[in-house]
Amino acid sequence: MRHAEAQMVLPDGVLAATSTVNRGLGDLYGLLKRLDGGVGEQGESVAAAREDTRRLWDALWRMRHVMRIDLGITTPAEEGRSSDE
Repeated sequence: MRHAEAQMVLPDGVLAATSTVNRGLGDLYGLLKRLDGGVGEQGESVAAAREDTRRLWDALWRMRHVMRIDLGITTPAEEGRSSDE
């Protein structure tokens, strides 16, 4: 329900970033549940789950960055990750 409520108030850029993360989390959860149940589909493996997790971290960082821009904490020009992020 909260995601549906957020869709009504988030700016388009933030909504796009959160949708990407939400979809990625759902896909990863499904993959892990299938692997745990021993019913993984063709090409699904622990290695695939690790790669999905790596990509999800990238999407999470992007979402965080877009949200910080929206709040005025970060400027769009500050694209690089720092060592403490």
